[in-house]
Amino acid sequence: MSADSAAVSLEKPKAYRAILWGGLIAGTLDILAAFVNSGLRGGSPTGVLQAIASGLLGADSFQGGFATAALGLVLHFFIATTATAVYYAASRKLKVLVEQAIVCGLAYGIPVYLVMNLVVLPLSAVPFKISHTVSGVATAVLILMFCVGLPIALSVRRYSKYVMPQAKGGREMENSKGQMIGIGILGFLIGGFVGFLARPSAFLVGQLPFEHVI
Repeated sequence: MSADSAAVSLEKPKAYRAILWGGLIAGTLDILAAFVNSGLRGGSPTGVLQAIASGLLGADSFQGGFATAALGLVLHFFIATTATAVYYAASRKLKVLVEQAIVCGLAYGIPVYLVMNLVVLPLSAVPFKISHTVSGVATAVLILMFCVGLPIALSVRRYSKYVMPQAKGGREMENSKGQMIGIGILGFLIGGFVGFLARPSAFLVGQLPFEHVI
């Protein structure tokens, strides 16, 4: 495929760099935000990390001291790296995820929230009930949008090489198309998220084996 026949083409992307850097940056920003958010409510970093580890260990995690806190940190970065790998893999097929990295990265925080809170946590061993308040959900989603989705998308874009077209008209047409797709994806995700807030039982909740959702 020549530069004249395609607006953007990917060339030998450095997958491991995109995934590792994306996971590291997103994981660091996310956990720092969690520490601050928990601290404002009287919590501690150790408690946050042990809560993460409780997904595997249950209530025993809170009795494990530094060891379970360290496990929680490892699990946290594993999840962040996995989220980056998923975005990277999708971007190999959907170029808009790289072309419109800011819009798509922010939007990516929404499905990350939904998967974590409607699939991963309910199926884990966490010993506390899963509840969702409007303020809590809004805070969590904003953190995931700006501290997880955005750095992941920017990292993937940073390590994706491009061949740009010579024809100005072709580039403008593809950029316009990419923007429209990006805006459409963001609108769809925001609409779905608002629907989730308005009627939480209407999405995946009815299919999952947990007792308390709202």
